[in-house]
Amino acid sequence: MFERLRCFTSPLSRIIQEQVRPQLGLGWGSAISPNSAGLTASQLNQVDCSQINLDEWIGILSITGNLHEIPSRDLEGPTGSGSTLNVDGNRQSAADRAIEQLNGMDLQKRKRSSNPTYQFK
Repeated sequence: MFERLRCFTSPLSRIIQEQVRPQLGLGWGSAISPNSAGLTASQLNQVDCSQINLDEWIGILSITGNLHEIPSRDLEGPTGSGSTLNVDGNRQSAADRAIEQLNGMDLQKRKRSSNPTYQFK
């Protein structure tokens, strides 16, 4: 029996094709009449991406030194001292500013004043 070989432009395209085709009920055809067509945008819309296992792709990236660590993010960079709005060098992060605004605030009093018909106990 003859087997038809399939060529893919990248390992990722092969992995996605192999994992998505069963979800869509698409086969590969036969050696005599292969079905190696690409996927349409409409077909990709039907895919449950949470069911695609990318472990092989991540392994390839890791082995080849192309899997980079994602730096942890905090609010300080975009909203605090790292922000372009930090003109005086003393800008607090959004979280610190919110906490500062809440310190000393009588939340029960604010709730009562915003809705006078409701009484807190």
